[in-house]
Amino acid sequence: MHPWDMNEEEARMLQEELAEDCILDGKPEVELVAGLDVAFYPDSRICIASAVSYSITNRRVYEQVVKISELNFPYISGLLAFREAPPMIEAAMCLKAKPDCYLVDGHGYAHPRRMGLASHIGLFLDTPTIGCAKNILVGEYDEPAEQIGSNTQIWDGEPVGYAVRSMEEAAPIFLSPGHMISNEYVPEVVKPLLTEKSRMPEPLRLADYTAGVERSKIEGLVKPFTEQETEVFLLGGTIRDLLTGKQPDDYDLMVTDFDNQIQKNLQDEFGGNWFTLDEERQMYRLPGEEVQIDVTVVGEQEVVDDLERRDFTINSIALDMVRESWVDPVGGRSDAEQRILRLTSDDSLDEDPLRLLRAYRLAADHNLIFADELQQKIGATVGKLQEVSRERITEELLRLADRPDSADWFQKMYDDGLISGCSFFRSEAIAEIRLIEHWRPALKNYPTLNVREYHGGYETMACFKTARLIRQDELDSWPLHRQIKQLARGSYSGMEATTPELPVLKSNHFNLMGRLFGRGLWERWKRDRMLRAIIELEEFIEKREQEEREIVEEHREDGNIGEAKEQRFAEVLPQYWEQTVGKL
Repeated sequence: MHPWDMNEEEARMLQEELAEDCILDGKPEVELVAGLDVAFYPDSRICIASAVSYSITNRRVYEQVVKISELNFPYISGLLAFREAPPMIEAAMCLKAKPDCYLVDGHGYAHPRRMGLASHIGLFLDTPTIGCAKNILVGEYDEPAEQIGSNTQIWDGEPVGYAVRSMEEAAPIFLSPGHMISNEYVPEVVKPLLTEKSRMPEPLRLADYTAGVERSKIEGLVKPFTEQETEVFLLGGTIRDLLTGKQPDDYDLMVTDFDNQIQKNLQDEFGGNWFTLDEERQMYRLPGEEVQIDVTVVGEQEVVDDLERRDFTINSIALDMVRESWVDPVGGRSDAEQRILRLTSDDSLDEDPLRLLRAYRLAADHNLIFADELQQKIGATVGKLQEVSRERITEELLRLADRPDSADWFQKMYDDGLISGCSFFRSEAIAEIRLIEHWRPALKNYPTLNVREYHGGYETMACFKTARLIRQDELDSWPLHRQIKQLARGSYSGMEATTPELPVLKSNHFNLMGRLFGRGLWERWKRDRMLRAIIELEEFIEKREQEEREIVEEHREDGNIGEAKEQRFAEVLPQYWEQTVGKL
């Protein structure tokens, strides 16, 4: 839309020009609202921006992202947009589903030049925006009544927004339109988002919390090193995740020193105990209570050397937390911004052919597209997968299968020639999970799948896709949820899959058939037991579909299909589960 690097006078002039482009009219239908906020470190340019989209109807989070970024403009009253809009916009663009409206922690029209932070973001994203601030910037207002949701107009020569009581016995918040929404409609949109938890509407409270938690984690990681003037770099998967909008579970650091006091400070902050991964290479791990920390002690030049040896450019980025500068020898930041998955070198796949399978998982996890040179190298590399151990291949495939959209990615693997070109998919290593003729009738619902070709791993994809008929929200409402969780345990663990202490795998959905396969592989289920699991799950799905067809037919005229489904499923699906898969 416009550059952000300008001086104070230029910024004010630009605001006056842009104010004429803002549309202060409209009553958009709003169901999905995203809150935008930024958390930053004192005396630092590094910041964490967060975008949290929230469903008004379901009153729950739909999606959330965190994004590491930089603040390149000083704090000046009335010019907050030039400081915080760029990281907020970057976070918003990481959301996969575009919201109907953004709530921004700042002002919109209630601004000296009628062009606040929310107005800038609305123009840039071409989406309705509402400014929501804790303090007033311009105008006067009467104190609203104590009832939550009550409001009074903010007057600054004209109506510019509203003071809204969002919490009992608390100061009001200040709302104003940013773009593509009328002033009088603003309180109506925000009122359903008010809760007793906070002064701020729920999407903004969640965005503030999400950004703050991530900022605190990174600050806690880095502080023990900087206090002792030790060089510390965040890098690898940590930076990749934070540049593509994901919250990391693991934090990778390279440091120039790692004495006992630093180790103790990190233990006090995150819990757990250090153990050595590689004594010779000075690699250490702290499995903390909430995060895992990996530390490698290196010389400063070794950081660049390490990054250049990595597999993909998005994994080859480091952030120097002392100098607050990027170390990006192979252009990974640009690829992350453009959502491109690119090899660091032409020899990357030759060095480890498993990286070819990993490419599909990374692309799926981070919404990436293959660079042209990576797409072209698939055919030349697929034959080399036979050099990789079956255990490593199986582990990589199961990690991909854990995704709700796993079938789509298996389909891409098939289209790219991996399934037909790799002998693994016809080997005894996956005999237990081949889908024999009994499963073929289920494929009729998926005409894009070429079921005439027989490759065990490829047909497994069809099974994963069929398993998506079982929805997470239905599972959550069932009395047998505990049993389902027990069935879902242990797919990737080296421990016995039935051990009660195993944590439930993290996933937005329970890919039930994928978990059955993972459990079967680990416990070495015989072929007949795996077949029985497939048959029972198919029977369950068929009963579920039959119930749904009956409900639609019975309530076609009265239009009460949704409520009838919810009631019937709550009554009969647990019984069906006990009669079929529950027996396993």
